[in-house]
Amino acid sequence: MKREKLRPLRIFISSAMKNPGNPERRRILELRTSLNERLAKYSFIEPFILEHDSSSILDLKTEYLTQLADSNLVIVLLDSEYPIPTGVQIEITAARNRQIPRLFCILPAKNDKGSEMKQQPLAQGESSWVQELPKSDDYLDEIENILFNQMVTIYKAFFDKNSPVLDNDQSTTTTFDEPLALDSSSLFEKAMFNQIGLSKEMIRTLVFHDSREKKRDAPASAIDESVSNLILRIFFNKRLPFDWNKLMLSGIQSANSKVILTEALKKVLTARLKAVYLFFSSKPEEALKTLKELLKTVEINEVPTWMFQDTLIDLRNLLNIEGEAKNQWHSENPYQKQLDEFPQPFYYPGIDHSLERVYSWVRKEENKTLTASSTQESSYGPGIALYPDSLTDAFVLAACNGSIAQIRQLPKNLNIISEMLLKKYQNVEYLRDVLQNQLLMGDSHERMALWIKHYNYLVGQFSEEDALSLLQSSQSYPVDTEKLGVEASTLRLVGDYLSDKSFDDTWTVLYAKIKAWATTPVLIVQPTIDILGLFRNSFRIPQNDIIAILEVLTPSSKRYYEELADIIVGAIDYTAVQIDQRHRVIAVLFAIVKNSDQTRFMGKIRLAILSVLSAWPTESTELKRYLIKNYGTFFNRDIFPFIWNNQKEIGCNDFLKEQLSEMKSQNEKQHGKVIVGFANDPFATLNISIKKHAGLNSQITGQVFEQIVDTLNNPHQIISTKQSATELLMTLLSQSNGSHEDFEMIIKKIQTSKITAEPSGFFEISTPTSLIDAIRSFTDIAVSGLDTGKLHLTLTLDTSPRYLRFVSELLVDFIPLALYRSKLSSTLPPILQFLITHNSRESENELLMNIFQSLVCLSSDSQYSEIALGQLQRLVSDTNNVVKRNLVVQIHESSTVAQKALSSIKAQLMSSSNYSVRDLAMRDFS
Repeated sequence: MKREKLRPLRIFISSAMKNPGNPERRRILELRTSLNERLAKYSFIEPFILEHDSSSILDLKTEYLTQLADSNLVIVLLDSEYPIPTGVQIEITAARNRQIPRLFCILPAKNDKGSEMKQQPLAQGESSWVQELPKSDDYLDEIENILFNQMVTIYKAFFDKNSPVLDNDQSTTTTFDEPLALDSSSLFEKAMFNQIGLSKEMIRTLVFHDSREKKRDAPASAIDESVSNLILRIFFNKRLPFDWNKLMLSGIQSANSKVILTEALKKVLTARLKAVYLFFSSKPEEALKTLKELLKTVEINEVPTWMFQDTLIDLRNLLNIEGEAKNQWHSENPYQKQLDEFPQPFYYPGIDHSLERVYSWVRKEENKTLTASSTQESSYGPGIALYPDSLTDAFVLAACNGSIAQIRQLPKNLNIISEMLLKKYQNVEYLRDVLQNQLLMGDSHERMALWIKHYNYLVGQFSEEDALSLLQSSQSYPVDTEKLGVEASTLRLVGDYLSDKSFDDTWTVLYAKIKAWATTPVLIVQPTIDILGLFRNSFRIPQNDIIAILEVLTPSSKRYYEELADIIVGAIDYTAVQIDQRHRVIAVLFAIVKNSDQTRFMGKIRLAILSVLSAWPTESTELKRYLIKNYGTFFNRDIFPFIWNNQKEIGCNDFLKEQLSEMKSQNEKQHGKVIVGFANDPFATLNISIKKHAGLNSQITGQVFEQIVDTLNNPHQIISTKQSATELLMTLLSQSNGSHEDFEMIIKKIQTSKITAEPSGFFEISTPTSLIDAIRSFTDIAVSGLDTGKLHLTLTLDTSPRYLRFVSELLVDFIPLALYRSKLSSTLPPILQFLITHNSRESENELLMNIFQSLVCLSSDSQYSEIALGQLQRLVSDTNNVVKRNLVVQIHESSTVAQKALSSIKAQLMSSSNYSVRDLAMRDFS
């Protein structure tokens, strides 16, 4: 091959460009310029950035595409604060089409490390080199380090990736110009891959569930039999034959008669295949021992470098698993250290190319119908089996090479296709596949949450068969120390869709394992969060079992007090538990409080204290006394305001004064020099208290109105505080005692047209004008008691998720005011239209919850009751179970009149397929 004259590495820097209308781009523009200047200092690098004032005679688009096409690497700078700009997306696509390596660097936002932005390039198939930058004072250094660490990897993978494995009968029917040969560094004959028909059929069925294809009765070869047994072990928990590794080696030799396997290679494969057998027989410690012995032999140095590296990868992973069982984490894993010493990066012949082929197809299929060229037909389009077959080829290579790490990747690799099918068809079956594959990879519930959140309405359509299928899959997990967490995550996910008998049978077995885990002298940390998540979120677990686990873990698990307190908050049935169970829960909470080092309880512990003191005031008297004596300031500030019964109660006046003082203090701190964020929101705290305890006396009301006026008129106050002040204003004005009329002179001091606000977010340059306009509109209508069409404009001003949430939160407090004041009745039709428009399963849960709160409020009004009930019925039938459960709670807390009107919704909820929704709905609403 002709060698080019050496020239500098050309690096194209892609990012947002200057745009006066987008001031938020400032930090990415500064980084873009600085990175260009930094890279230009290296003689072997030639960076390029495009500027609007380019002196080229070419038009702007032609200029940057020409420069990009001549580049060796594209660095894409993305900012989590805003979406990928159109120009940058064009550059990404062009680089991908030209197969130019791409390195994505994502700047974090205040509330997002970059994970949301990362999903955008990942969804386009950019599976490698997408880096979320840690928050740093010098992003330039971070990118430079990543660049030089990855440079060798990028080019090795880029120039060595043309090594797919194709069946002879398929290579002539694909859309490729010619069959692609097996990589020269592979150990096996290409003909071997024509003898794995049963394995291919099994993988196709796992992906497509297609029953139309004629099923094979037997494996096509010894290799096929061994590989299909491995598939059955991974997905269906079927034991491997006791001599699986010997049969596999024999099958490899008979299928590769033209290739002479050296004695050294045979010895290495024998050990690696034995390690595979031991690992999938749930004996990782013996697998580790086997590979450690292999590493001592001279033969390991006679096999290809990539096989030696792969052995080190398995050793590294097995050592980590051993450490998990002992609560040990190897910060400097010796096998990782050896891997780091290799000058060339790890690249797996055949496997990497097969996966790239599937990724490439998935990218093309994301925006069009599934098609391919072949004589084979299936219910998903002609020739589509080519792609799961590529995954099977990769799996066969992994199995024949004895690679535990690559074999374990099968569920993840299947998800390349399953995720695409789920996005395209939004089918329950594909969602089940995606979740099953994630569970088999050992992903926590937190990792699955993105899929569950986005497709929650599909989770609500699970049948008992779906639930049992996922539970069966969880039994296949091969590592016992991690398996308990996987089983817990699975039951948390599907427990509500099991019959009573199925749940009881499953829970009996799992609870015995959890008890054994919880009572060990040294608690194994690895599965803890998933187990505690199950207790917190599965509402079918018997209360006695929940309390028993709390009692066992509390003395020795101080690091998990927040999670244990969260179980007390959300998993204890405060109305149904027996007296003795109440005392046991209080004893657990008492122990948490006494053993804690905190001087002021925040988060879940505070909520647990509130829940217990509110629900069981008689039984918790001793706990209350202890808190008053030892945590007086905390009790008066964070507990008492939410449990007092009337304004004459001792301490009430102190609470109100403290809230007023906090309001005044926060306003004084926002003087324009530095924007201050606050941990407490006195306006929101007082709003909750007023709703619960029905109003304030006139003296305090006047002082609160004065603080609201000062807050709204302060141009330096942040938007979140102004939102809370506006919501409190509307709550006070909707009180039925008419006392607000005495304070009209104060309220009218609000300079509505001049209201502005500083951003709440740390990385925000300015507050979106739409949010400020919404505050102005709601405030003006509330104060004047009239609407001249402003509200309709406000409700249709913006459709971004943030704006819709913001407005819907304001509506929750505005609707009672509109129902109370007859002059505001004209605002209710546009409000209903807004609620109807966004009452969709596609809406975010936060928006849906605000919508149903608004509809429940409207259902108590005779004029709007019928429409509101109709929309609630739609919401109940076409949304997810998180929203349904919160709706039940909202109905419980609504007025008696509303509860009667909502009886039909209750009946609908009682027929839900979800146990926890049914259980709540069946309870007495009174």
